[in-house]
Amino acid sequence: MGSHLVFDLKDARHPKLVAFPFFAQNTGFGTTPRPGLITWRKEAGVFEAETGTDMCPSSRLRHVYRLGTTEGYTSGTSSFVLVRVDVTARGCGGDQPWSTVWQAPNWPESMIVR
Repeated sequence: MGSHLVFDLKDARHPKLVAFPFFAQNTGFGTTPRPGLITWRKEAGVFEAETGTDMCPSSRLRHVYRLGTTEGYTSGTSSFVLVRVDVTARGCGGDQPWSTVWQAPNWPESMIVR
């Protein structure tokens, strides 16, 4: 399907390619500079990145991100936070509904680093 690229333009003379977290099937998490086709869902306040193929039958993955800030040594740096991963099957007669295969749990208040 292809992929959008996202650049950090904090220093417009030296744009930096942004790496997104992604769900690597059966192996955990990784990062990629090519997250898929990105759509901004303003009403939900999230970005969706979709990967897959136009072949049928096939499946597609959708990674859902929100903007967040990291704490600790980076002290408030904005980043894309992976909040959910969905999958759908694509048959030769149309798309199936999305099913969530992973969702970020809410951290207990006692575990939040300040």
